[in-house]
Amino acid sequence: MNKRFTIYMMLLLPMISIGNSGSLFSQNEVKPVLTNYYNTGLCGTERNKEILILLEVGNVALKDSLYGFDFSVSYDPEMIKFETPIYINTLSEFFEWKDISFGLDYGKVKGYALANYPLGGNKPLIGFLGKYIHDCKVATPLVLEYIEFTDDYKKSVIESDTLWIMPTMVENPDYIYNISIEEELFVFEKEDTKLLNSKIQYLSNESGEELSFDVRIDSDNYVIEAIQPLNSSFEIIEQNVLQDGLNLRVNLNEAISEFYEFSILLRELEKDSNQTYKLNVVPLQLSECNCVSKYNGDFVEIKTVIDGQDTTVSIIEDNHYSNYINVMTDDAYITIDNQSANTMKAIYLFNYEGKLVNTFLNISHVRYSIDKSNLTPGVYFLNIQMSDLNFVKKAVLIYN
Repeated sequence: MNKRFTIYMMLLLPMISIGNSGSLFSQNEVKPVLTNYYNTGLCGTERNKEILILLEVGNVALKDSLYGFDFSVSYDPEMIKFETPIYINTLSEFFEWKDISFGLDYGKVKGYALANYPLGGNKPLIGFLGKYIHDCKVATPLVLEYIEFTDDYKKSVIESDTLWIMPTMVENPDYIYNISIEEELFVFEKEDTKLLNSKIQYLSNESGEELSFDVRIDSDNYVIEAIQPLNSSFEIIEQNVLQDGLNLRVNLNEAISEFYEFSILLRELEKDSNQTYKLNVVPLQLSECNCVSKYNGDFVEIKTVIDGQDTTVSIIEDNHYSNYINVMTDDAYITIDNQSANTMKAIYLFNYEGKLVNTFLNISHVRYSIDKSNLTPGVYFLNIQMSDLNFVKKAVLIYN
């Protein structure tokens, strides 16, 4: 038992012996119980994470002769931190001597309470306040290692049960995972490849988080060729082909409050002007260590407009930029010269079959050169995304 408890017991023994020398030991049993008074949550505010532990034995009658007790509770300090004793509204509030220690023995809460006269009531014996400090939703045990009463206590003690602390996921409206598509209607005309711009908005308790999402389309007429981030704030770490699209895992490299932008390259396999289809982006549920409470995806309608019977692939140049952006080739490079008021944001290089050959991001110069040493002779198409989100499309012929 606690050293101070032993000292106080020595002081009280004469009084206890005189007052109760003729009493008989009762065979009534009592089962101590640890309870968590709060509904502890993983997310939300710091108040939601609090744990209030009460040590209870039920109703204590004066004839039970409760003069004092000491106890020890073990816990995992990697999961919970205790730091505040609770005496108010417990029987220990009326004991002359009481104390709870949290730092003397790692991973243990130890305490005692003593009085000069027997106390009773239908209240917890004592309590202590702490906080759930782990990042994930994991059950963690609290074990009452022992509770010892003064010798005059007239009830025998049976072993108590382990208390398991399992936090709930408290909804925090500030934590969101949204994916949006800028366009509402996406129209294919003579071209067979197009780029959609999308954005991820992610706010949570976790930084450097791995996210997962699906990009799906409800038609065999289209195929998702590629998905590319438009800045360095995240990277694609895994990409899996689904029956109707792609599943991606991405890693956020930095915590920002703005959007993470990416593009979806969609290729049309067959012209069909009779139907409208949908492309969906779907954010997937995150791990239990994450406090995101709102998941919102988006979709865009896709249709084909056919001019007469012409279904051949062609390149359409944006007339707004036709006089300001020039493409030149020499023996070593393809050079894009931008004299417009807007900057180039990204360049996508396609071959004649409409397949993406290369992507060039984070372009800040008015002139950008592409090494063509690894390109085979033939016709290539440049899809240049400008800072105003318009696209300029140029054809390039590479000779031997």
